[in-house]
Amino acid sequence: MTPISDSTDSTTSLKFIPKVELSGLLQKRKIISATVAHDGTLVLLVVSEGEEQVAFPVLEQPGWATFPETKSNEAYKAWLLRIRNGIEQEVEISTMKSAYPRVDVLPDGGFIVVSCRCKFADGKGELNACLYDANGSLQKELCFGDGIEDIATTADSRIWVSYFDEGVFGNYGWDDPIGYAGLNCFDTEGKIIWQYPLEDSPHSIDDCYAMTLNRDEVWTCFYSDFPIARVDGNHQIKYWQNKVAGARCIAIDRELVMLYGGYQPDLERLVVQKLQDDGSCDVVLGGTLAFPKHKDFLKFTGRANALHAITDDCWYQFASSDFPDGRV
Repeated sequence: MTPISDSTDSTTSLKFIPKVELSGLLQKRKIISATVAHDGTLVLLVVSEGEEQVAFPVLEQPGWATFPETKSNEAYKAWLLRIRNGIEQEVEISTMKSAYPRVDVLPDGGFIVVSCRCKFADGKGELNACLYDANGSLQKELCFGDGIEDIATTADSRIWVSYFDEGVFGNYGWDDPIGYAGLNCFDTEGKIIWQYPLEDSPHSIDDCYAMTLNRDEVWTCFYSDFPIARVDGNHQIKYWQNKVAGARCIAIDRELVMLYGGYQPDLERLVVQKLQDDGSCDVVLGGTLAFPKHKDFLKFTGRANALHAITDDCWYQFASSDFPDGRV
């Protein structure tokens, strides 16, 4: 075990462990969104092979730049898959226009699909959050704002939404962004029931790089100070100092926190730290966690005590119990 600070100058080299082979379950369909739910199941949003780009439309302005569209240019059919060892739930959505979608499930068997970009025009924001029942029927459309980095739903139907910088500072017509605080908690009616408190906090969220659920707690690591922050079930916040910049995934096992990813050249960096009562962190392991070999889709996320990598042919995991010498 080699302590490190901000780089991967370490001899500790680990690999993601295959958990479930997906190619047979997908039946040639392609993943357009993936997450790991609060109960540990893998949640996939998939489309027919050859149609995956429909969900990622761009507006091209010749000679200048391209921008993500907020809606698909045409409706498409999708399927919601919920997987543990095999498929536990499969739901067809006959028509969908969500673009750059984020997906998660609700405790009643329904699910939510959110477009990560959202325009504000004519005094209102687009309805970019779609709630479906367990049969795939659209129940309601809500506005969660622009610049959505990630969503995570809880066992009691709370919907946590994190935002990247454009959602915090405003773009796409938003002068007063819904995501200005960087982290919101919504109910299923679209009401904000908690928001990161900027005025009373020692840190502001400019870009929420990493978020995870751990039972009734939400953990984040965000730009620009990169503290490790825990929001408990009563919405009380505790911070730990952290010198590891740019991590894109976070996982928690009691007093241990795993931070994965970073800026170039640290995309495969793994740092494990022990959280101290005084708000400090001690690095107990540093090294790399190698990307799995993959074909097309590649999504990384953290949930509870494990890091996950999802490709078009396999669901990989690396948990705190997977270290060679046991729990660090």
